[in-house]
Amino acid sequence: MKCNRCGKEIDELEIFCDDCKRHLKNFSSRREVKELEQLIENQKKFDDLENTKELVNLDKLVEEKLEKEEKVELRTKVIEVNNIVESNKEDAIENNEKPKKNKKKLIISISIISIILIGIIILLIILLGKDKPEENEKTVIDYEKVINTYGDKITKISNDYITKNEDVPTWQYILENVDYNRYEVECGIHNIYKDGSIYLAGCKVDGKKIKHTYGEEKEEIKEGKKISVYKLDYDGFIVYTGVNENSSTIAGTITCKTEECTYISAYDKYVLIEEESEYYLYDYTTDSLNFGPFKLTNEYDVLVHNNILYGIIYNENDLNNIYNVQTGKTLKNVKGFLLPGEMDFDPTIMYKYNYAIFVNNDKNEFINLKTGNVSYSIKESIVSFIEKNKIVYITTLTPNNKYKIYNSNGKALFDGKEYINFIMNDNEFLVSTETNFKVYDKNLNIKVSSKNYDKVLGLYQDFVVATKGNNLILLSTKDKEYITFENVWDDSTNIFHYNLTRKSNNKISVIIEDKKMPIAGSSRGIEYYYDIKTKESGFIENTIIQ
Repeated sequence: MKCNRCGKEIDELEIFCDDCKRHLKNFSSRREVKELEQLIENQKKFDDLENTKELVNLDKLVEEKLEKEEKVELRTKVIEVNNIVESNKEDAIENNEKPKKNKKKLIISISIISIILIGIIILLIILLGKDKPEENEKTVIDYEKVINTYGDKITKISNDYITKNEDVPTWQYILENVDYNRYEVECGIHNIYKDGSIYLAGCKVDGKKIKHTYGEEKEEIKEGKKISVYKLDYDGFIVYTGVNENSSTIAGTITCKTEECTYISAYDKYVLIEEESEYYLYDYTTDSLNFGPFKLTNEYDVLVHNNILYGIIYNENDLNNIYNVQTGKTLKNVKGFLLPGEMDFDPTIMYKYNYAIFVNNDKNEFINLKTGNVSYSIKESIVSFIEKNKIVYITTLTPNNKYKIYNSNGKALFDGKEYINFIMNDNEFLVSTETNFKVYDKNLNIKVSSKNYDKVLGLYQDFVVATKGNNLILLSTKDKEYITFENVWDDSTNIFHYNLTRKSNNKISVIIEDKKMPIAGSSRGIEYYYDIKTKESGFIENTIIQ
């Protein structure tokens, strides 16, 4: 047996001679030397066959194998072993099968680890994708799934109610108990059947109309008195009644629970009935119960405008609640009392803009019928509501007996100032203080700002009456003088009654009280007129004041 390093004859059980052993004393064992020899020889043998990446990886493996050793010491050992291997190439070549097997095992191990890492990465991508459902849902919503989920929840509520009460729940009860907040779902057709099943159609999801329906539409035989609703044409208005059965046009029929029910009134698609001292609201187009039972305290508790029903106020535990017919929801514990509709103005116009006006703590609170919140309050007394171009203008009277104007969103208009007079034409607004007037266009931009006068007595559509000294002046809304009647006005007695009229397309006039007549019970005066077309002017005495 020869020494693996110097080639001297040695005992067959040895690998190195004594001199070589001393030279290699820094190595911890024969096994380490052998492994290093094989690795280095393998690296040199396959130098032309392996790519740069594999050589680097192999070098890293050598470093990882000896990572516990000092780097300087390791590099020295590698150089020494390399010299040994150079002198014993033949022995190293005979033993190169083992490095091949080690390399194959290494490649297999790295492949397995890579596959595992790739799998983990794919799994993380899938899981991270699931963490962002909202982004996906914003672009794609499965409306059929939404309506089915919503319908399933409603069906369970219906079945549970029928099991406990042996009666069909109202739609209001369903809406108050359904636990579904992911999307806002509204269905125009919502039939509840005695077997607990539900039929939904005409639905919206987050305000978007969808074609999907839920359940099956059924025809059920109902018990109780039937009330037919007839549509009549009366003075240009559509009137609904359950009384005149001689009419040829029938609008619909409802079926009460019992025979003891009384027709109260009908609206655009609803009929109100009283049964056993309680009230119910039916949809006569589908013969379905929409809301009830509830208690009505007076006729003003029905929120109706132009025969369209918007809501019902009912009392529960001495608190006012508002049922919104349009949304099917109830506003709880509304404070104050409804502004009555028997005043000189009609507050019901606000219903179509989703507002009801409640008087609370001497304030007019505008309650949003959808949210139940007080959107804004007006302290002044309301004088009128004027609707133009889908906007309501609210005129109020201040403690100074002047007008203040708001829009239907509660915003004070015309710089929030107080005015003596206010008139709205088709495309412009006229406001006046004591001494001047202004004209605004429909977008509330100033078109005309007049000169100052002693007094602006009044406004009328397209002309203005003012005074200067003892003169009475008729003006256009562009602040252009039509005519001045000299020495006819005396403000010292503070007696003035005027009537602004248009007797023809061109003639305008103003009537002032005849100061020669007594103040009390006076009904005659002097009419001063002007014809815009012919320029004719004059006065008529002893004119009756309308």
